[in-house]
Amino acid sequence: MLHTIQDLSFLTGNWSGQLQHRQVDENWSAPLGDSVFARACIVDNGQLDTVELIQIFARDNTLQLRLRQFEPDLSPKLEQDMQLEAISSNSASFVAPTATRICGLRYTRLDNQQLTVDVSIAGGHVLTARLTLA
Repeated sequence: MLHTIQDLSFLTGNWSGQLQHRQVDENWSAPLGDSVFARACIVDNGQLDTVELIQIFARDNTLQLRLRQFEPDLSPKLEQDMQLEAISSNSASFVAPTATRICGLRYTRLDNQQLTVDVSIAGGHVLTARLTLA
């Protein structure tokens, strides 16, 4: 089945919540052209820890994700590209083609006000961010 960027409109909005003890703030754009974009900030103990830029875009009849993480001074921290694994009306998961620190991401819209982000990391562990629409 051919998936389009419109299938990700469930991500649109300003989301805020927790990932373990860290505060997470994510802002997802509505689908724009062949992409959706997000900016995320992660705060640990009152200090900015990580800035993320995420692009999900259509290519070769599927969707791909680009994740770029930066230190607080905006020096590069992580570059990771992922491929669509599965998608439904309220969920999308992406996997890295090669083993890295972040192996996969799953976004699930639970209802009108809640979004979870499951972050699969090396060693088979999954960290879950629980976010609320601001």
